[in-house]
Amino acid sequence: MPAPPIDAVEITVELGGTLILDQVCFTTGPGSIMGVVGPNGAGKSTLFNVITSLMPATSGRVLIHGKSISETRGLVAYVQQQERINWRLPMNVWDVAMLGRVRRIGWFRRPRPEDREAAESALRQVGMWERRKSLLGELSGGQRQRVSVARALAQGADILLLDEPFRGVDITSQVDLVSVLMELRRAGHTIVMSSHNINLLANYCDECLCLNCRVYDCGPPQQVLTPESLTVLYGPTGAVPSIDHSHLEEHIGHDH
Repeated sequence: MPAPPIDAVEITVELGGTLILDQVCFTTGPGSIMGVVGPNGAGKSTLFNVITSLMPATSGRVLIHGKSISETRGLVAYVQQQERINWRLPMNVWDVAMLGRVRRIGWFRRPRPEDREAAESALRQVGMWERRKSLLGELSGGQRQRVSVARALAQGADILLLDEPFRGVDITSQVDLVSVLMELRRAGHTIVMSSHNINLLANYCDECLCLNCRVYDCGPPQQVLTPESLTVLYGPTGAVPSIDHSHLEEHIGHDH
């Protein structure tokens, strides 16, 4: 039986005497979407940083397809929150997609035909090929997210980590991005995304990881995203989001 795309075993992160993650364990399946839900400060971004080796864990380990992170560099791509990216850079959509090939090309070297083919394929997958000459500043929030996903695909990653991909994105752009993610899942990619949009996670994820320093629950969204479990996750005084399972379904097919 093949190893899971991501196998996180007792991931603990402590910074300055503060426990950020406490023995976090979970696995993902191939060709699946996992949602990560939790309040602000729950450790979601820290978890993504550990999986992509941007931050070391205090203890525990992460295996990618059964191998260490160092052996599988390039197979995991991290799409960070939009506000952490400088979208005013004088770059166009094609330039960003080609950034995904830097690890293979090397800096200051000319791209090969296969690099151009990978970038074109990635942009076509996310529906941004026709905008390849557009500057980043000319794009909507949803288009920027799709370009970020294209960069990850051009890299050759089969595991995508998306940190709050729907923040600041209007409903039309949400529909477009969800369509892209569903197609990627059907193509065999594994997607892990954090979001405060509980409705979207409830409707379009195969599993949800409920995280607040430690794992409170993990499983199908219908089982773990209940009012009772969310109250425990967010705390009795927290702002517990409500769930509407019809969210976006009038705009896009629900293919579970």
